[in-house]
Amino acid sequence: MYTRIEKQGGKNKEIDVFVAATLPGAHSNSWGAVSHPLGSDEIYIRSTLPSEGAISIIGERNIRLLRDALIEICKMKNIE
Repeated sequence: MYTRIEKQGGKNKEIDVFVAATLPGAHSNSWGAVSHPLGSDEIYIRSTLPSEGAISIIGERNIRLLRDALIEICKMKNIE
């Protein structure tokens, strides 16, 4: 996994976004990238299919659900 912090926004409001991806140099709009505007309770997961766009996970409760579900799925698939 490759991670980076990138700046997004315009002159008046610029935010830092954490990006995780499988390719070096990937950005928040890259296929399969996971991004998180720092300080927010939002996560965006970009599809690996070009026509699908991204889904957003908003709210701490939903982020915890995603975390717990992924842990269980990884256990089923023997992914550590």
